[in-house]
Amino acid sequence: MPRPLWAAACRIAGLILAIVSAAGAALVIRLLYTGRGGETPVRSALLEQPLVFILGAAGLALGLYIAFYPNKILAHRPWLNPRRVWRERQAELFLLLGSCAVALVLLEIGSRAIYATERGFPFFYPVEHIVYPPLYEQLHDYTEEGVNVLLLGGSVLYFAGRENTLEKAFDIPVRVYNLAQTAHSSRDSLTKYRYVLDRGYRFDYVIFYHGINDVRANNVPPELFSEDYNHYFFYRLTNTVFGGRNPALRFMLHSALVFRIERLVTQLRETRLFGRNLVHIAFPREDWLQYGDDIKSRAAFEQNLLEIARLAEENESALIVPRFAFHPALADYAAGRETGRTEQELIRLTEQWGLPSHVAKGIQAHNEVIEMHRDRYTFLDTSRLEEADNFADSCHFTPEVQAEFLELLVDTLRELHTDDPG
Repeated sequence: MPRPLWAAACRIAGLILAIVSAAGAALVIRLLYTGRGGETPVRSALLEQPLVFILGAAGLALGLYIAFYPNKILAHRPWLNPRRVWRERQAELFLLLGSCAVALVLLEIGSRAIYATERGFPFFYPVEHIVYPPLYEQLHDYTEEGVNVLLLGGSVLYFAGRENTLEKAFDIPVRVYNLAQTAHSSRDSLTKYRYVLDRGYRFDYVIFYHGINDVRANNVPPELFSEDYNHYFFYRLTNTVFGGRNPALRFMLHSALVFRIERLVTQLRETRLFGRNLVHIAFPREDWLQYGDDIKSRAAFEQNLLEIARLAEENESALIVPRFAFHPALADYAAGRETGRTEQELIRLTEQWGLPSHVAKGIQAHNEVIEMHRDRYTFLDTSRLEEADNFADSCHFTPEVQAEFLELLVDTLRELHTDDPG
C-alpha cells in the first residue's frame, strides 16, 4: 500500500479510536452513575471507578496522536520495512512489554492507594475488606476488654447501630461492632461472622436482624435459584472471595487493579444494554417479578440462621434474634384485607424487593423460621411495633420508633447480662 494511503488509514483509525474511547467512557458513566445520590455522575465515577477515566483518556489521547501525526507513527513502525531484522524487532518488543509492565504496576499502586484513601484502609489491605468495608472500619480497634456486642443485619440494624444507645446500656465498658450493611442478607451475615471468628474475634452478644433482603433472591426462575445466592452478581463475588468458587479468580482479586476491572465488568453486565441476566443486590428484574411468589429463600435463610446459631453457641456467645417487623399494610394486602393504601403505593413500598404480596409472604416465611427455632437463641418479639404510623417505608422505622426498637435490644442485653454477668 502506498505511503499516503497508510497515512490516511492511520488518521481514520486514530479518529475512530478517539471517538470510541470518549463516547464509550461517557456511555459507561451515564449507565452506571446517573442518579447516584447527590453526586454528579462524573464525580461518582471518578471516586468509584477511575479506570473509566483512565481508559477513556488514554484511548482519546492515543487516537488523537495517531490521527494528527500519522507520519511519525509510520516512520517508527518496523513492520513496514521488510528488511528490518528480527533482533531489532525483538528489542522493540521487549521495550513495549517493559513499558506495559511499568504501566500496570503504576495502575495497581494507584488503584490500591485510591481504595485505601477512600476507606481509610492501610495500603496493604486484604480484598475481603473491600467487599465488606466494616470488617476493617468496625474491627480495626477491636479489644477483648469489657462486653463486646456484634450486629449482623441489613439497613435497619445498620442505621440503628450507628447510635451509641447500646453502648450506654451497661455500667461496665461495652463495645458495639456493627457489621450490618444496607441491602445485605442473612448470607452476608453468615459470611462475615465466619470470617471474624476465623480470625480470633470473640463477642459476648450477637444480634441478628434479617427478614426482607433475602426476599429479593426469590425473583428468579426456579432452575436458576442457588441457596448460596450465586444467582446474584454480588454473591458471585462474595462466594469467590470468601468461598471455594473460582480459586484462580480469587487469587487475582487480591490485585486492586484486577478487582476494579472485575467490578467494572460486573457493573456493565448488570445493565440492560449489556444483557443483564442475574439478580442485582439492590433491585429485582421486572421481567422476573412473577417468580417471587415461590419463597425459595426460606430454606437458605434457615440454613444461614442455624449456622450462625451453631457458631454462636460454639464460641459461647449469646445470640439475640428479633422477629423482623414490617409494615402491616403488606400483610393485609397479601391476606386480601383492606390496607388503606392504593396498589401503586404498596408497589412503591416494596419495589426494591419484589411485588407487595410476595414480599409479605417472604418476610412471613422467614419470621416463621425465626420463631420455629427460638429454643436456639434469645427470641425477641417485635410485633407490638407493627403499626402503620411506625414505619417510614416497608421496614424502616421512624426515628421515634427506631429509638423504641433500640430500647428493646438494650433491655434484652441488660437482662441477659444480669443473668450471666460473667
